[in-house]
Amino acid sequence: MSNVINQIDITTDFTDPDFLAAVYEIIEKPTTEPIYKSDVEAIDMLEIEGRDIKSLNGLEHFSAITLLNCSNNCLTALPELPSGLLVFFCGNNQLTKLLSISRNWSTRPRKTVHSSVNFGPQ
Repeated sequence: MSNVINQIDITTDFTDPDFLAAVYEIIEKPTTEPIYKSDVEAIDMLEIEGRDIKSLNGLEHFSAITLLNCSNNCLTALPELPSGLLVFFCGNNQLTKLLSISRNWSTRPRKTVHSSVNFGPQ
């Protein structure tokens, strides 16, 4: 059953075309092919700074992510961040809301959590 779940097409979950393009580049897959959960679930670092990304919808499929750098984009809000995230950079965006952190964020043991977030004009 797990194999079937990992082969579900998640391409449409990436609603921002710039984030979708970045994901295709990271997984080194042609844009004509679907993105499956298995394509992204083992990725532990996601460095997508400076790509004009407006939405991180689809981020929830990166279940192994420990580092996220989404600085220098056009984000105004953030989705719930993955519970395993240890390092998070999100400066130079247009954020107007405080980020949503997974309920597991404060209960998972971790050595260091580093974050850098700034808010845009209100």
